Amino acid sequence: MNLSRPIFLLATSLLPLLLLATTVAASSSQTYFPLNHGDSKLYRFQVNGANRFSRLTYNNAVGGNGVFVETDSIDGSQALYTNAAGALTMPGVILSGDYLWFANPLVVFNDETISNGGKSFSSVSTTYQGVHIFITVKTTISKVGTIQVPAGKFQDCRNVSFDMVVQIYGTSVPLIMHNVWTLAPRVGKIQVEVVDQNDHYLDTSELISGTVAGVDVRNLQWGPDLTPIYNILLDD
Repeated sequence: MNLSRPIFLLATSLLPLLLLATTVAASSSQTYFPLNHGDSKLYRFQVNGANRFSRLTYNNAVGGNGVFVETDSIDGSQALYTNAAGALTMPGVILSGDYLWFANPLVVFNDETISNGGKSFSSVSTTYQGVHIFITVKTTISKVGTIQVPAGKFQDCRNVSFDMVVQIYGTSVPLIMHNVWTLAPRVGKIQVEVVDQNDHYLDTSELISGTVAGVDVRNLQWGPDLTPIYNILLDD
């Protein structure tokens, strides 16, 4: 029996996954929140019993080396993220299409907290069009094991409770944003729970399809260890 062709097919099918694993292996923050130009993820949620869809896209930020813009198709909102020095950070915000860069980036989580769980707190003071703004970010991270969504079953996931408070000087009521993300290794957000300012649950969007670094997310539904991929392919 000539094994050269099956071995060749196995090697070529695994190549994109192996390259992706090599890229993110150096940082847990990169593993759980991968950032690549052209990444796109489609989610499904329900409103009054009817299916609705949203898409998150990631592209290089203008003037930001290694910074990526995450755009939400629902309302066009945009966030700036970068993976640097073993942490996922927000180096700035986009306001009315303008980039506002912080003197010190806000830390969402670092390698330690995303790997083992824990809490982080970060704050920054900045000025926009002469108005002073104070922003804080607080995250709580916990391990949640295996989570199944329409795109597949993902192992070793993390829940990230994300709270951002924006206080504009001279106003008494701050702007509060609260989200809970479920992050999967090499994929990023597979679920996003949304609650209002009173912590009332609104909805959950679940990943149904997408690509990360050109790899279909359905091919990334195994845990950090790539061994199960070999087992499945070799058993066929």
